[in-house]
Amino acid sequence: MFKPHIRPKATACAVLTTGARAVTGVRPIRLVAIACDTYMIMDVIHDWDDDRAAAILSAVHNAASPQTRLLLIEAIIPDVPGPDWSKTLDIVMLILPGGRQRTRSEHESLLHTAGFRLERVIPTASDVSILEAVPV
Repeated sequence: MFKPHIRPKATACAVLTTGARAVTGVRPIRLVAIACDTYMIMDVIHDWDDDRAAAILSAVHNAASPQTRLLLIEAIIPDVPGPDWSKTLDIVMLILPGGRQRTRSEHESLLHTAGFRLERVIPTASDVSILEAVPV
């Protein structure tokens, strides 16, 4: 049911595209970021090394307003030793696209580099979590 008193003009948008793989193996990034209330980026940041991931997040930060929310949906490597599918995925991401899975603290550091503050991590019923961040 539509509730007009709850942010009726809120926008959630961001367009991220990756170009074809170049001869060098690097996929060029084109980020079209417009001012939005919420940006949701799922399973994108793990495709990239820290520098390129920070560039993506920085582009979002540059378009964001102080009230913007960033919802980053990624698998998080647990801090405890032992088997976890995200650790296997980390090896796959390193080999194929050259990216990596990250721990909570690594995500927090990456967000900080791009001008965001991690507010909370929301677990889901799946193997991914939602990292909610705000611009600083």
